[in-house]
Amino acid sequence: MDREITHSSGQFNLRNSSRAENGFSLVEALVSLTLFLILSLNVLQNTLVTYNSTHRTIRNSVAMEVALEAMEQLSNTDPQTLSDLNDATEYVTRDGTMFSKSLEVTIESDRSRTVEVVVRGPSDQAAGEAYLRNSFSLWGTR
Repeated sequence: MDREITHSSGQFNLRNSSRAENGFSLVEALVSLTLFLILSLNVLQNTLVTYNSTHRTIRNSVAMEVALEAMEQLSNTDPQTLSDLNDATEYVTRDGTMFSKSLEVTIESDRSRTVEVVVRGPSDQAAGEAYLRNSFSLWGTR
């Protein structure tokens, strides 16, 4: 503890010899620890948000891959047979995650087929989702 003594010639600072020269007090240590914890919690929160966002992006990418594969398979199919696939749902597992893949076929007035493919991941996780729509014309028919 510092003490001030006033003397006729000016002021002098004397140190109390009972206090250790180096070290922190308990209050200083607690304040430092509290600041460290607050900063650490902010870093942890940002890390978790980044992790969840990255995880969701990966799931969306995998869902889009599954939807594109389904659409590619349908493009090699005779469009007249696409009406048989209406409301077909199947489950696909990728990277340890099960996705539901739903197909819906609409027959248009010009007899073309519009196909919608919807792929969804599990709802209990950062679910991936993809939606594709394409029209298949009937060539060579009247």
